[in-house]
Amino acid sequence: MYRLGMEDLWGLLATIRGEILPPVPKGLAGAGRKVFHERDLVACQKSKALELASTKGGMGIVGKQEERLLKAAQIMLRVGDIRSYCRFTAQAGHWERAICIAPAVSQKFWADLCNEYIETLSATTDIEECAPFWIATGKADLLIDACIERSELDKAFVIAKTEADGLLPSVPQPSAASATCAASAVGDDSRLKLEAVAANLAQLHSDSGEPLQASMCLLAVSQGEHAASLLSRSHEPVLAYVVCDLLGLPKDPVDLKLLAQCMERDSRWATAGELLRQHPSGPTLHLPLLAARCPDKELAMQWSGWSAEQYQQAIPVALECGDMPSAVLSAVCAAEHTQAAEVGVEALTALLQRPEGWSIAEARSLMDPLECLPLQDMPVKDIANVLAFASYLGLVEASENNYHELVFPLAQTLRNIVMHQNLRFPVTMAEVTMLEATTTASHAPASSVLRLQELLASGELPEHLHPVCQQHIAEIQAMPTGRDAAQKSVYRGLGRMAGAQLPTCYKRYAKTSVLTNALIKGPAFELEDRKLHVSLPDALAWARVNAFSPLNTGCKITPV
Repeated sequence: MYRLGMEDLWGLLATIRGEILPPVPKGLAGAGRKVFHERDLVACQKSKALELASTKGGMGIVGKQEERLLKAAQIMLRVGDIRSYCRFTAQAGHWERAICIAPAVSQKFWADLCNEYIETLSATTDIEECAPFWIATGKADLLIDACIERSELDKAFVIAKTEADGLLPSVPQPSAASATCAASAVGDDSRLKLEAVAANLAQLHSDSGEPLQASMCLLAVSQGEHAASLLSRSHEPVLAYVVCDLLGLPKDPVDLKLLAQCMERDSRWATAGELLRQHPSGPTLHLPLLAARCPDKELAMQWSGWSAEQYQQAIPVALECGDMPSAVLSAVCAAEHTQAAEVGVEALTALLQRPEGWSIAEARSLMDPLECLPLQDMPVKDIANVLAFASYLGLVEASENNYHELVFPLAQTLRNIVMHQNLRFPVTMAEVTMLEATTTASHAPASSVLRLQELLASGELPEHLHPVCQQHIAEIQAMPTGRDAAQKSVYRGLGRMAGAQLPTCYKRYAKTSVLTNALIKGPAFELEDRKLHVSLPDALAWARVNAFSPLNTGCKITPV
């Protein structure tokens, strides 16, 4: 099935790679591209303007000749061709406007226009009436801001690009030296302005559930890593992988794991192995785990040359050396599931209590092998301990990546496990509440500040964390709002999945999410009990930080 925007995606990737795509014949689906790379943007806009200006009236031609000339003039203006703007404006009969802008080209050109017949035009407050004067006087920023305020972000993007390339007139400077310094500063500011407009445009598409179009806005300014990240965070792992592969960028480890799990469930073990080989921890961690699960022992030997007996012998050696990640990995690969759970939980407890702190990478080296245990078939104690640490590490990862939608479900899952199983967890629930409040600050700052203040007053927070909590309150109160916050959000947090809000059934048949207790508006994902559900975007987001089902049965969640 044809998908809108795919030709634009291939065109952007081809331009970045220095390739030339063959032209698509007219009449075929997707023949008209709408998104172009910044290298082609100005030329395409000029071509569009010339086509508008040269079109003769006739059957099938929309609009009058005057309207087409004015559209062509505006396009030429946005790409910095002031001479053509004046010519097209004059041809449309708006001579006075053309004469006012003509000095930006040259005095001779202005004089030539003055010698021609002038038709008057009453002034209006339309932005298109103000735009020429802003451009001619070197105040393109005002025009960009006006376009953004009118939600005409595509126009703002074109203007910002032409300004960044130095194609627009600059503000006159009193001396040559000051003009040189000003030009350098304007060049840097113009590039930042271009990227900011691209981020705003990408955010608009992302909020509308169009991750493909949003990523192309970032690709158009050569931000390949941000584009791939946005696709990944919008639950498009295949497209994210393709973009990274074609542009020679490092793949997202989360995408590699999810795609490998998908291949493994389909018994495509060789493909799963190739995907995990590209993972930063693939050769040392994920490939040995895959080999232990793979029924094809000949294929498994290509990923790990050790047998189960060799892993069994490596366990005491690793414990004696204090190499806990290797001990847990060896125990899992040797099918010593109970020992693996016990050693892993003890090592994670010691890691979280370490005075000098810990990192997600260190914790993941212990948790990733535990995710491969058949936890649903193990004792309740092992299930509870592993699930508690999985929930907490997922909460920390969600906090670091600003996945605020997941914070409350993960925190509540952790509380339920610790309280119902009476676990001695190394992190207090007050610390969990503080982490939860600070993560949701970008989404609901007032609520976060209130929760942190209540936490300080409750006396439940450890004394040494009071200054940290107070610092968080001050930072939240000083956070930017409006456009600056929107520009930052497109680079972090979860994106809206394509089709996530499309209804899949009548409202009376809609399922209720176990994470939010609200009706699921879009596609639902059935959990392992075949009765309860979560929304598909929530399931995909949950799997990014926690491999286990939110029902706390020990089963895995595999939405990809």
